[in-house]
Amino acid sequence: MYDVAILSDLRYPGGNSASIVAEVRAQAAAGLSTVLIHVPSPHLKHARPFQSRIVACLRDGLADLAHDDGAEVTARVLLIRQPRIFTADLAVVPKVSAGHTIVVLNQPPGDESDDQRYYVFDEVRARIERYFGSGVVWAPISGQVRENVLRVAPHTALPDTDWHEIIDVADWQVERRRTPGAIPVIGRHGRPDPVKWPREPGELLQAYPDSGEVKVRILGGGEIGVQRLGRCPDSWDVVEFGAEAPRDFLGTLDFFVYFHDPDWVEAFGRTILEAMASGVPVIVGPHFRSIFGEAALYTDPAGVRDLVRRLHRDRPAYDALVGRAREFVTEQFGSASHIARLASLGVLADPVRPPVRRREPLQVIRQAKRVLLVGDDLARFRAIARNLPAEVEPVVVAGSASLAEAHAAGLLTEYLPAATDLGVPADRWTGFVADRLRHLIEWYKPRAVLVGGLPHDGIVAAIEDNPGPRWLWLRPAMWRRG
Repeated sequence: MYDVAILSDLRYPGGNSASIVAEVRAQAAAGLSTVLIHVPSPHLKHARPFQSRIVACLRDGLADLAHDDGAEVTARVLLIRQPRIFTADLAVVPKVSAGHTIVVLNQPPGDESDDQRYYVFDEVRARIERYFGSGVVWAPISGQVRENVLRVAPHTALPDTDWHEIIDVADWQVERRRTPGAIPVIGRHGRPDPVKWPREPGELLQAYPDSGEVKVRILGGGEIGVQRLGRCPDSWDVVEFGAEAPRDFLGTLDFFVYFHDPDWVEAFGRTILEAMASGVPVIVGPHFRSIFGEAALYTDPAGVRDLVRRLHRDRPAYDALVGRAREFVTEQFGSASHIARLASLGVLADPVRPPVRRREPLQVIRQAKRVLLVGDDLARFRAIARNLPAEVEPVVVAGSASLAEAHAAGLLTEYLPAATDLGVPADRWTGFVADRLRHLIEWYKPRAVLVGGLPHDGIVAAIEDNPGPRWLWLRPAMWRRG
C-alpha cells in the first residue's frame, strides 16, 4: 500500500516532470511512500527516455516504479497528470486501486482561438472514468484552466481550490547580490515551444530589446525568437535548452521577463515560480495577477524597458520585491501546502517515520563510479544494476528494441543503433560503433565496460581504441544438458 501513486508519461520535459519531482520530494521528506506509473502519451511520437529528474528520483529511492507486468498498484491517493494521455484508448490500462483519484488538469483543453484544441474534455473524462471509476475529482492547477474547463463543460464539478504547483524554495534560492549601476540582464528559460513566444516581431523586441541598455539571456527556445525576427539581435545570448541548469541560469539574471503568444492559455507558469524562488524579480502580463498577486510586476511588452530601468536604479524597491516574492512563494507554493492537501485526503505525514531515501542524494550519485552495460541483454543488466553498490552508476548502451525496457527500469540509457537502423554496410557500422563507444567513454569516464552477448567486430575495434576502462564479457550460457 503506497501513500501516493502518480500516473503520467514520465518522458515529458518541462513543467509536467518538474511538478512530479517536486511532489515526490515533498512526499519523501514527509515520510510518505510514492509509486510512479508510466503511461505513454499518444502525442509524444518519438522514442525518448524518462525525464532525467524523474530518473534521479527513482535512482535516489524517493519513489518506486510500477512494473508493467499487470500487477495491481494499491495507493491511498492516485494522482493523474496530463489529460492529453487519454486522447486515445490506452493499449494497456494500468490496474490501480486507490481511495481517492484526482486528475490534475495541468493543461487547459484549448486556447483563446480554440477552446478544445489540445483535447476534448468530455472524451477524456469519459475515458478516464471508464478506466478508474466515476468518483474521479477534476482538479485544475490555476484559475485559467478552471475558466477554460467550465467554458467547454459548464456542468463539471470542480473543487473550490486549485491543485496548484509546488516548489522547494531552498533548492532554487540563489544568493547573489546584484551590483547597482551595471547594465541590467533580462532573460527567460523554458522548453522550446512556439506558443510560448510573442507572435509579432515588434512585441518580441519590446519584451526582449535589441538595445545597448540591456542584455538578454535566453535558455531554451531562443531559436524561435531568432526565426521570427529573421536575425539574432546583438544584445541576445541564446543558450540551447539543457545546456545550463535553470537554477544556475537564473543566477545570471537581474529580471525574469515572460511573454507568450496572445492565443496561448498558460496553465500556470512554473518557470515564473522558479524565478521568484531564486530571487529574480518577475515581469509578466496582467493575466498572471490572479496567480501571483503582488509578488510580480505586470505590464505589456511595451512597458518592459521602463520597468527594468526604474527598478534597476531603485535598489530598496528591487530588494523589497525580491523579499515579497520569496515570502509569497514559500507560503503559497511551498512543500508544506502539498502535504496539507494530502492530509485533507487522509494521507498523513508521519513525524516519527524517517524521510524516504534508500540511497545517497543525487549530488553524490553524480560523482559516482560508472559502468557501461553494452548490448541487449536487459534482463541480466537489470539484475546487475539492482545489485550494484550505491556509488556505482550503470549506463545501458543498447539498440532501439531494448531502450523502452531500460527506461521503464529507471536506468540511464544511451542509444547504439544497429547497422539496419542506420542503413549502412557492416564494415562502416563497425567504425561507427567504435566511434560511438569512444565518445561515450570520454563522456562518462567509466571504470568498466560490460559487454553482453557475443563481442562483434565493432566491439573488438572499440576495445583496441579505448584501452582505458576495464573491459568485461557477460558470456551467454555455454553449457548443455548432460
